[in-house]
Amino acid sequence: MAAPLNLAHNLSIVVVALGLVLTAWIPAMLPWLPLPAGVLEMALGAWIGPQGLHLASVGPFLTNISAIGMGMLFLVAGLEIQPEVLRGKPLQRALMAWFASAGLAVVVALLLVSFAGFGNLQIVALALTTTALGILMPVLRDRTNLPESYARTLISVATLGEVAPTVIFSLLLAGQRAPEEAIILVAFGAISVLGFLLVRRHQSRWEELFEHTMHRSAQLPTRLVVGSLILMVVLNNVVQINLALGGLVLGLLVREGTAHRHRLKIGERLDGLGQAFAIPLFFIVSGMQLDVRALAQAPSLWGLVPLLAVGMLLVRGLPVWLLLRKQLRPRSRLALALDNATQLPLVVAIAVMARQAGLLTPPDATVLVAAAALTVLLFPTLATVLLEGDRPLAAAELTGSAPPGSGP
Repeated sequence: MAAPLNLAHNLSIVVVALGLVLTAWIPAMLPWLPLPAGVLEMALGAWIGPQGLHLASVGPFLTNISAIGMGMLFLVAGLEIQPEVLRGKPLQRALMAWFASAGLAVVVALLLVSFAGFGNLQIVALALTTTALGILMPVLRDRTNLPESYARTLISVATLGEVAPTVIFSLLLAGQRAPEEAIILVAFGAISVLGFLLVRRHQSRWEELFEHTMHRSAQLPTRLVVGSLILMVVLNNVVQINLALGGLVLGLLVREGTAHRHRLKIGERLDGLGQAFAIPLFFIVSGMQLDVRALAQAPSLWGLVPLLAVGMLLVRGLPVWLLLRKQLRPRSRLALALDNATQLPLVVAIAVMARQAGLLTPPDATVLVAAAALTVLLFPTLATVLLEGDRPLAAAELTGSAPPGSGP
């Protein structure tokens, strides 16, 4: 009996590997196709998975690789966070916008739960407050016409939309499994703080290590980071730590402990490893776990997808639209609202972990992910159209190196 099961699992790995190549080949051959990578990968996963053609199923190997991909996704996001941007008025506006979003999210989630019977109030509200910083950064770099302070403002509000929900979701999961999970979270927080203190105190030694080993074939710095990420996956299997939070903290540690030139180099290596292998597998395996048959059998659920997408725009877009009325023109404010309402990676992570914890049913998790995918398909493109013709932005603003006095 073991042999056929082993064969089926190996065939699943082969099918997923072919899917990994296919999802890279399609955009390369059809560059005009406006389909973001994460959306395409999840769609393919749903197609080949148990709810689709049943060409592949999720086993232990794919589960662990997917977990590494989730951690890598947030590790890269942590590397892209720019603490120097989160100062002064940008930080104040970001905090005001996120707390306003949190209030709106509770109202929207309450309406969805009360009148549509959809999901868990806490999970839905938290998912509505997220922003896909990792998706927005490449979009920002590709845009040639941006008004002054647009990028700095978007990075600040999007960073809060990445960090705050991740931390709060960890606290929520800890509350569900108290006291064991609470103890684990406190221990993880203490270790993280200790890590930041050690990195700051011995930054010169880290720099020396990076300087001497970064260009060698052994790639010690990259292996240290990847090894730490794998250790987190093992700990997640044993004691259920939050991989999204773990990856984010690891990315921040790497950023804090490296100079700009080294950060760019290790960032390129980790991003290449993540985008070519681990992160696409996370999205493909997540797509394989979506309950697409439930959507096919209940057309009423499809109506919730655009409704949730509009809710995401209202929750993340309205606060920045109102707060920035003196800083940006109406078209630019609407574009920033659309960008800030772009979601997916963190929503997928929240949906996956909430479903595993029994806080979200498979059909509700699928609807939530589908709505987030719709925001990625529509909102950045609409924002780019709105921004056409605006004043070009200095390249320094995209790197966070603009002088402190520049921009409002």
